[in-house]
Amino acid sequence: MPHFLNSLIRHLGYRIERVSVEKQETTEQATSYTNKNIYTSNYDYDGLSIDPQKIHNHDFLLDDKYVRSYKKASETVSESPNKKYWTTHVALWCASVAEKLEGDFVECGVWRGFYTTAILNYINWPMPERHFYLFDSWEGLDNEQLNKNEKQQIGKINYLNKFYADQFDQVNNHFSTYKNVKLIKGMIPKTLENVEINKVCYLSLDMNCAAPEIAAANFFWDKIISGGVILLDDYGLVQYEEQKVAFDIFAKEKDVTILALPTGQGIIIKP
Repeated sequence: MPHFLNSLIRHLGYRIERVSVEKQETTEQATSYTNKNIYTSNYDYDGLSIDPQKIHNHDFLLDDKYVRSYKKASETVSESPNKKYWTTHVALWCASVAEKLEGDFVECGVWRGFYTTAILNYINWPMPERHFYLFDSWEGLDNEQLNKNEKQQIGKINYLNKFYADQFDQVNNHFSTYKNVKLIKGMIPKTLENVEINKVCYLSLDMNCAAPEIAAANFFWDKIISGGVILLDDYGLVQYEEQKVAFDIFAKEKDVTILALPTGQGIIIKP
């Protein structure tokens, strides 16, 4: 298992700082999809700012395989205009680790499927007798699952419900072109029993509130094989602290540690 973390850490070098609007606009102008190269010398995305003269490089943006996968997701899945280069890099790394293991891929919290699309175009998909299961309500958050602190974040709730509702038909049509990708619509945890999944190598959790994420983590824990990866999309993000609190408790109960990344993501490797 240590070689998994060593491989990841070699890719991670950050300096976090507040970025001025002028600097951000200049950086965005330097990045273009008109050719295969999406690399820009100054990285100002994912809440990170990196000066290549002072900190580790981000030359994964020069990798043809990465660029093709990212562009495919960007072109076919209309999401946020924000560049998600490093968070996508982390997701692709997790998927590439899982690809070498047994079991299925599971994503709980899909929205329009940006990361899923990038992964499907990055790893060797389709794979014989392996599936990619996508769980989502495609209706927004379930208020009954929000705890007291989460319910107080009215602005965040309204924002998420506005963008997450009424997406299923579009997403279903998009993934119909990929083999062995199955969409399961409805609220977690109710939908978890609707599909027979015996082994899991990759579990992504991105449901923007603690209760369904913990429910999914507990449901799949015994199904995740040794070396399998759990990717927590919101673990370290501001206004998502309830998820971090919940998963810190979960990690203690399972006697594992969570690798917190400056991207806001968290990673668990199943022992």
